[in-house]
Amino acid sequence: MKKFVSVLLVVMLMFAFNSYSQKVTIFNGDEHIVKNLKTTDSAYHYIDSITLKANEGGIAEVSVIGFAYDTAYSVTGKQIVRFNKRRGTLTLGTPTVVLAIETDTVLGSATFALVSSGDKIYVRIKGKNTYNMRWQSVTKWKSVWP
Repeated sequence: MKKFVSVLLVVMLMFAFNSYSQKVTIFNGDEHIVKNLKTTDSAYHYIDSITLKANEGGIAEVSVIGFAYDTAYSVTGKQIVRFNKRRGTLTLGTPTVVLAIETDTVLGSATFALVSSGDKIYVRIKGKNTYNMRWQSVTKWKSVWP
């Protein structure tokens, strides 16, 4: 009987601790399916975004490929950035380059960046005039909020 009560007490403590930890910290892991966008100009466009909750902090990572399918030139790269949304204000750290953004010379200033506005982090792209470009983006993030 003593052994049964001891085991029951241990199991109850495990459930209590597990329940408490879930209330304090929740992890959000998300990976978008590849997002696609076609451009024919050098204007800025948003290909993907992450909407954040109040008082959320974490890390976002984006991999981007821009491919000029008429000429087979490309833009590629991968960045990771720290973010923190505290009391309604979203701040991004300086993006760390995981794979340098490389743009074939013919595409000039075609590029991408992680930017923030309001409660969202955006993947912003910029193509090149008169080039038919197809962009693909995979965005991942891990975060914690109360």
